[in-house]
Amino acid sequence: MDKLNRDIQRYCFINRFNFTMRGLKHEVTYKGYKICSSPDVNGQINFIFGGLRRPCFHLSIKDKIANLISIERGEDCFVDRHNNTKEMVELAFKIAKDKGCKTFFLTDNSYISCPPTAQQFKLSDVYFLTTGQTWYESILPIKITEYDDEQMVEYRRRAKTLSWSRVAAYLVSKGASLDFIDVNGIDVDGVGSAMEVLTRIKKMKNGISCRFFAEHTDNIRFIAELISFHGTLWTYTIA
Repeated sequence: MDKLNRDIQRYCFINRFNFTMRGLKHEVTYKGYKICSSPDVNGQINFIFGGLRRPCFHLSIKDKIANLISIERGEDCFVDRHNNTKEMVELAFKIAKDKGCKTFFLTDNSYISCPPTAQQFKLSDVYFLTTGQTWYESILPIKITEYDDEQMVEYRRRAKTLSWSRVAAYLVSKGASLDFIDVNGIDVDGVGSAMEVLTRIKKMKNGISCRFFAEHTDNIRFIAELISFHGTLWTYTIA
Protein backbone atom coordinates (compact mmCIF):
# COMPACT_ATOMS: atom_id res chain seq x y z
CA MET A 1 0.00 0.00 0.00
CA ASP A 2 2.88 2.39 0.83
CA LYS A 3 4.53 1.66 -2.53
CA LEU A 4 1.24 2.30 -4.33
CA ASN A 5 0.87 5.66 -2.60
CA ARG A 6 4.44 6.61 -3.51
CA ASP A 7 3.77 5.74 -7.16
CA ILE A 8 0.58 7.82 -7.07
CA GLN A 9 2.29 10.84 -5.53
CA ARG A 10 5.16 10.68 -8.04
CA TYR A 11 2.76 10.41 -10.98
CA CYS A 12 0.60 13.31 -9.78
CA PHE A 13 3.69 15.47 -9.20
CA ILE A 14 5.04 14.83 -12.68
CA ASN A 15 1.67 15.36 -14.39
CA ARG A 16 0.20 18.14 -12.25
CA PHE A 17 0.41 20.70 -15.07
CA ASN A 18 -0.74 18.41 -17.88
CA PHE A 19 -4.37 17.81 -16.96
CA THR A 20 -5.97 20.33 -19.31
CA MET A 21 -3.43 19.59 -22.05
CA ARG A 22 -4.25 15.87 -22.22
CA GLY A 23 -7.89 16.44 -23.05
CA LEU A 24 -10.88 14.82 -21.41
CA LYS A 25 -11.91 11.85 -23.49
CA HIS A 26 -14.79 10.39 -21.51
CA GLU A 27 -18.01 11.82 -20.20
CA VAL A 28 -19.77 10.05 -17.34
CA THR A 29 -23.35 10.77 -16.28
CA TYR A 30 -24.29 10.22 -12.65
CA LYS A 31 -27.72 11.05 -11.24
CA GLY A 32 -28.35 13.21 -14.30
CA TYR A 33 -25.15 15.23 -13.91
CA LYS A 34 -22.19 14.94 -16.25
CA ILE A 35 -18.52 14.92 -15.34
CA CYS A 36 -15.55 14.49 -17.68
CA SER A 37 -12.91 11.91 -16.87
CA SER A 38 -9.54 11.09 -18.35
CA PRO A 39 -8.14 7.61 -17.78
CA ASP A 40 -4.38 7.33 -17.98
CA VAL A 41 -2.43 4.11 -17.67
CA ASN A 42 1.00 4.23 -16.04
CA GLY A 43 2.40 0.73 -15.73
CA GLN A 44 -0.13 -1.30 -13.78
CA ILE A 45 -1.80 1.72 -12.21
CA ASN A 46 -4.89 3.19 -13.81
CA PHE A 47 -5.36 6.84 -12.82
CA ILE A 48 -8.76 8.38 -13.37
CA PHE A 49 -9.13 12.14 -13.14
CA GLY A 50 -12.56 13.74 -13.01
CA GLY A 51 -13.45 17.36 -13.56
CA LEU A 52 -14.23 19.97 -16.21
CA ARG A 53 -11.16 22.24 -16.11
CA ARG A 54 -9.18 20.74 -13.21
CA PRO A 55 -8.88 17.40 -11.44
CA CYS A 56 -11.77 17.34 -8.96
CA PHE A 57 -10.98 13.80 -7.95
CA HIS A 58 -8.08 11.39 -8.39
CA LEU A 59 -8.83 7.69 -8.36
CA SER A 60 -6.18 5.00 -8.73
CA ILE A 61 -6.87 1.35 -9.52
CA LYS A 62 -4.38 -1.49 -9.21
CA ASP A 63 -4.92 -5.24 -8.70
CA LYS A 64 -8.68 -4.70 -8.21
CA ILE A 65 -7.98 -2.21 -5.42
CA ALA A 66 -9.29 1.34 -5.79
CA ASN A 67 -7.80 4.25 -3.89
CA LEU A 68 -9.56 7.61 -3.79
CA ILE A 69 -6.49 9.83 -3.53
CA SER A 70 -8.12 13.24 -3.32
CA ILE A 71 -11.36 15.08 -3.92
CA GLU A 72 -12.17 18.80 -4.15
CA ARG A 73 -15.38 20.73 -4.45
CA GLY A 74 -16.01 23.39 -7.08
CA GLU A 75 -18.33 24.67 -9.78
CA ASP A 76 -15.83 23.62 -12.45
CA CYS A 77 -16.23 19.90 -11.69
CA PHE A 78 -19.55 18.86 -13.21
CA VAL A 79 -20.30 19.96 -16.78
CA ASP A 80 -23.49 21.76 -15.74
CA ARG A 81 -21.83 23.49 -12.76
CA HIS A 82 -23.54 21.12 -10.33
CA ASN A 83 -21.71 21.57 -7.02
CA ASN A 84 -22.07 18.48 -4.86
CA THR A 85 -18.98 16.82 -3.43
CA LYS A 86 -20.89 13.83 -2.08
CA GLU A 87 -21.92 12.87 -5.60
CA MET A 88 -18.29 13.00 -6.72
CA VAL A 89 -17.44 10.46 -4.00
CA GLU A 90 -20.32 8.26 -5.14
CA LEU A 91 -19.19 8.61 -8.74
CA ALA A 92 -15.61 7.58 -7.91
CA PHE A 93 -16.98 4.56 -6.06
CA LYS A 94 -19.24 3.66 -9.01
CA ILE A 95 -16.28 3.81 -11.41
CA ALA A 96 -14.26 1.53 -9.12
CA LYS A 97 -17.14 -0.92 -8.91
CA ASP A 98 -17.74 -0.85 -12.67
CA LYS A 99 -14.07 -1.66 -13.24
CA GLY A 100 -14.33 -4.78 -11.10
CA CYS A 101 -12.54 -3.55 -7.99
CA LYS A 102 -13.00 -5.63 -4.86
CA THR A 103 -11.70 -3.13 -2.32
CA PHE A 104 -12.19 0.63 -2.03
CA PHE A 105 -9.81 2.72 0.09
CA LEU A 106 -9.88 6.38 1.04
CA THR A 107 -7.95 8.54 3.48
CA ASP A 108 -10.12 11.13 5.20
CA ASN A 109 -8.25 14.39 4.65
CA SER A 110 -11.40 16.47 4.17
CA TYR A 111 -11.44 20.02 5.46
CA ILE A 112 -13.43 23.24 5.12
CA SER A 113 -11.74 26.60 4.50
CA CYS A 114 -12.97 29.87 6.01
CA PRO A 115 -12.65 32.64 3.40
CA PRO A 116 -11.25 35.24 3.27
CA THR A 117 -8.89 34.04 6.02
CA ALA A 118 -6.54 31.07 5.87
CA GLN A 119 -8.36 29.33 8.71
CA GLN A 120 -9.84 25.88 8.16
CA PHE A 121 -11.33 23.03 10.14
CA LYS A 122 -11.27 19.28 9.70
CA LEU A 123 -14.62 18.22 8.30
CA SER A 124 -14.44 14.67 9.67
CA ASP A 125 -14.12 15.93 13.26
CA VAL A 126 -16.91 18.53 13.07
CA TYR A 127 -19.20 16.08 11.27
CA PHE A 128 -18.54 13.47 13.95
CA LEU A 129 -19.29 15.92 16.76
CA THR A 130 -22.59 16.91 15.14
CA THR A 131 -23.81 13.53 13.84
CA GLY A 132 -21.81 10.73 15.46
CA GLN A 133 -20.19 9.73 12.17
CA THR A 134 -17.67 11.16 9.73
CA TRP A 135 -18.63 12.88 6.49
CA TYR A 136 -17.47 9.96 4.34
CA GLU A 137 -19.50 7.54 6.51
CA SER A 138 -22.62 9.49 5.57
CA ILE A 139 -21.95 8.62 1.91
CA LEU A 140 -20.59 5.05 1.88
CA PRO A 141 -20.74 2.08 4.31
CA ILE A 142 -16.99 2.29 4.94
CA LYS A 143 -15.07 1.07 7.99
CA ILE A 144 -12.05 2.62 9.64
CA THR A 145 -8.92 0.46 9.60
CA GLU A 146 -7.24 1.82 12.76
CA TYR A 147 -10.04 1.09 15.25
CA ASP A 148 -12.39 -1.84 15.83
CA ASP A 149 -16.19 -1.74 16.02
CA GLU A 150 -16.22 -1.64 19.82
CA GLN A 151 -13.94 1.40 19.92
CA MET A 152 -16.06 3.20 17.33
CA VAL A 153 -19.24 2.51 19.29
CA GLU A 154 -17.63 4.13 22.33
CA TYR A 155 -16.47 7.17 20.34
CA ARG A 156 -19.97 7.62 18.94
CA ARG A 157 -21.43 7.36 22.46
CA ARG A 158 -19.10 10.09 23.72
CA ALA A 159 -20.09 12.45 20.91
CA LYS A 160 -23.80 11.80 21.36
CA THR A 161 -23.91 12.14 25.17
CA LEU A 162 -21.72 15.20 25.73
CA SER A 163 -23.46 18.16 27.39
CA TRP A 164 -23.07 21.71 26.11
CA SER A 165 -22.59 23.14 29.62
CA ARG A 166 -19.45 21.02 29.98
CA VAL A 167 -18.14 22.12 26.59
CA ALA A 168 -18.99 25.79 27.12
CA ALA A 169 -17.29 25.93 30.52
CA TYR A 170 -14.09 24.49 29.05
CA LEU A 171 -14.12 26.77 25.99
CA VAL A 172 -14.65 29.88 28.13
CA SER A 173 -11.73 28.81 30.33
CA LYS A 174 -9.65 28.83 27.14
CA GLY A 175 -10.73 32.36 26.26
CA ALA A 176 -13.52 31.59 23.80
CA SER A 177 -16.36 34.05 23.25
CA LEU A 178 -19.70 32.25 22.92
CA ASP A 179 -22.02 35.27 22.78
CA PHE A 180 -23.03 34.53 19.18
CA ILE A 181 -24.42 31.09 20.03
CA ASP A 182 -28.20 30.69 20.38
CA VAL A 183 -29.06 27.96 22.89
CA ASN A 184 -32.71 28.95 23.24
CA GLY A 185 -34.88 25.84 23.73
CA ILE A 186 -31.93 23.55 24.46
CA ASP A 187 -31.31 22.03 27.89
CA VAL A 188 -27.59 22.78 27.98
CA ASP A 189 -27.08 20.39 30.91
CA GLY A 190 -28.88 17.55 29.18
CA VAL A 191 -27.31 14.45 27.68
CA GLY A 192 -26.41 15.13 24.04
CA SER A 193 -27.01 18.88 24.25
CA ALA A 194 -23.52 19.62 22.88
CA MET A 195 -24.44 17.89 19.63
CA GLU A 196 -27.62 19.99 19.43
CA VAL A 197 -25.77 23.26 19.93
CA LEU A 198 -22.91 22.37 17.58
CA THR A 199 -25.41 21.34 14.90
CA ARG A 200 -27.13 24.70 15.28
CA ILE A 201 -23.78 26.47 14.86
CA LYS A 202 -22.91 24.37 11.80
CA LYS A 203 -26.22 25.32 10.14
CA MET A 204 -25.23 29.00 10.33
CA LYS A 205 -22.79 28.39 7.45
CA ASN A 206 -21.10 31.76 7.76
CA GLY A 207 -17.72 33.19 8.62
CA ILE A 208 -18.44 33.28 12.36
CA SER A 209 -19.40 29.61 12.57
CA CYS A 210 -16.48 28.61 10.34
CA ARG A 211 -13.98 30.46 12.54
CA PHE A 212 -15.55 28.93 15.65
CA PHE A 213 -14.92 25.40 14.41
CA ALA A 214 -11.45 26.31 13.10
CA GLU A 215 -10.43 27.68 16.50
CA HIS A 216 -12.21 25.35 18.92
CA THR A 217 -12.79 21.89 17.43
CA ASP A 218 -9.63 20.46 19.00
CA ASN A 219 -10.68 21.72 22.44
CA ILE A 220 -14.16 20.23 22.01
CA ARG A 221 -12.63 16.90 21.03
CA PHE A 222 -10.41 17.08 24.11
CA ILE A 223 -13.27 17.60 26.54
CA ALA A 224 -15.26 14.85 24.76
CA GLU A 225 -12.24 12.49 24.88
CA LEU A 226 -12.39 11.94 21.14
CA ILE A 227 -9.58 11.23 18.71
CA SER A 228 -9.23 13.15 15.45
CA PHE A 229 -10.49 11.25 12.42
CA HIS A 230 -8.54 13.47 10.05
CA GLY A 231 -5.96 11.42 8.15
CA THR A 232 -7.52 8.07 9.04
CA LEU A 233 -7.76 5.26 6.49
CA TRP A 234 -11.16 3.78 5.61
CA THR A 235 -12.10 0.79 3.47
CA TYR A 236 -15.07 -0.98 1.94
CA THR A 237 -15.21 -4.48 0.49
CA ILE A 238 -17.24 -4.41 -2.73
CA ALA A 239 -19.64 -7.31 -3.09
